[in-house]
Amino acid sequence: MGHMIATLWDAGLAPPKFNSFKMADKKISQLTAAGPLTGAEVLPIVQNGNTVKVSAQDVANTAVSLSFNWSIPDRIYSARIDGTYKPLQIIFNNLVLEPGVTYTLLIDRWRFNELKNGKVAPPVFRESRFYHEADALAQGRQNEIVITSTTQLFDFNQDFYFKPHPGGFPNATGQCKRGLGPNGGSAILKLGFRIKIDHPTKGVSETPILGSIVMIGSKDGNMDKRAISYRNI
Repeated sequence: MGHMIATLWDAGLAPPKFNSFKMADKKISQLTAAGPLTGAEVLPIVQNGNTVKVSAQDVANTAVSLSFNWSIPDRIYSARIDGTYKPLQIIFNNLVLEPGVTYTLLIDRWRFNELKNGKVAPPVFRESRFYHEADALAQGRQNEIVITSTTQLFDFNQDFYFKPHPGGFPNATGQCKRGLGPNGGSAILKLGFRIKIDHPTKGVSETPILGSIVMIGSKDGNMDKRAISYRNI
């Protein structure tokens, strides 16, 4: 290469120009500390054997978790069950709501082991898992609600997860598990919560289940009292 440059110079021609590259000569521990992150910073990661780029916010979203709170004074009366229930407060830990991006809470229901089409040969065994109800099967139950705050109260028509009173409550609609109590009955449903992220340039993605709770429909036969409550799993 040096001989070629000398030859060109002797002929009166300008030598070729080479781009200069600054090689990293510092350890990570020696780099200048970053300022407050905006989430737009780009990071390289290896995914399926390929090096791809993600934003700092993409990485932060993988650390999102949910906390649930129902120790609140709000109480909603439902004519459907002739009883009351509380909205469910959800805290979205580590979630940053980026402008221009739509975040939606997805509510899934737990389905227990069962034989599908048991009357038709051969039956198909369906494993227990969370599933997302199709809109046509929701029957008044909201299973997708837009997230507008990282601490938000959700009324997803909890009363429509149970059959109406009189005659039906506390039997649950759809897949459920029912047990009898000393003063009446109760229906126990397991709900799981995910987040759907609709980004204008990155498309739509969904998280796995981030948290789950049990929702209970119960009645006191002696006091003719009906209510819907929650508990942690």
